[in-house]
Amino acid sequence: MIAIAKDGNSSRYDIEATAADKSATKDQMKEMLKTLLADRFQLKVHREMRDLPVYALIPAKGGVKVTAAKAGPHTGDFPIAPG
Repeated sequence: MIAIAKDGNSSRYDIEATAADKSATKDQMKEMLKTLLADRFQLKVHREMRDLPVYALIPAKGGVKVTAAKAGPHTGDFPIAPG
């Protein structure tokens, strides 16, 4: 069963799906999810590996000159998606 409900406040969707094969591995489940998204939403994904420039952040000869932030209402935490 697949139930798709659009969230009224954003363009996100809740997708509930049940795999026919209960013994499917995590990798198999990912492939089934990709197929579901391609079928339902015509999602197309392109992945590639590329060499890109990298910058190293290193301390200056005199050492690090930053101080710890003072405690306040904002902790500076923000979500980062994996990958």
